[in-house]
Amino acid sequence: MKKKFMIALLVMMGISSFAYAYLTSKDQAINSLSIGYNTTEITEIFPDDTFDLEGKLIKVVQVENKENVDCYVRVMAKLSEEELADDLEIDFNTEDWSMQGDYYYYNSVLEAGDTTSPLFTQVIQKNDEIGDFDILIYEESVQAEHYENAYEAFEAIGGIQ
Repeated sequence: MKKKFMIALLVMMGISSFAYAYLTSKDQAINSLSIGYNTTEITEIFPDDTFDLEGKLIKVVQVENKENVDCYVRVMAKLSEEELADDLEIDFNTEDWSMQGDYYYYNSVLEAGDTTSPLFTQVIQKNDEIGDFDILIYEESVQAEHYENAYEAFEAIGGIQ
């Protein structure tokens, strides 16, 4: 009887030790994460600030993705003098860019290190009596991952008007 009691005690101790070890097991994992940044920059080719004899002014506006993350891009282009809108024509690229609200949205993902096709390449003067003006360019970008298109990406951050 004493022998059976000792065996039962040893079995119980073995089971309880196993249960304790199983229920208190610990593990640790260290995950290194890196954050992707989307940094974009307006690039312009603007060789001269005067109209040529045909009334054309070369101004090429593009956006370059400077980082390692794909992104969607939108650009706002405004005249400093709104009343000149009827006297000037800007040749917007409506094949690669789509206008919604005040912005032109690039229709493709701008991949890391790439540059968009031009938003426009020239300004045409319709009236010889135009005073000084500026074309104001403003651009924004959003990481493309998890979004189907630029509108969806900008809407997700509250940026669609």
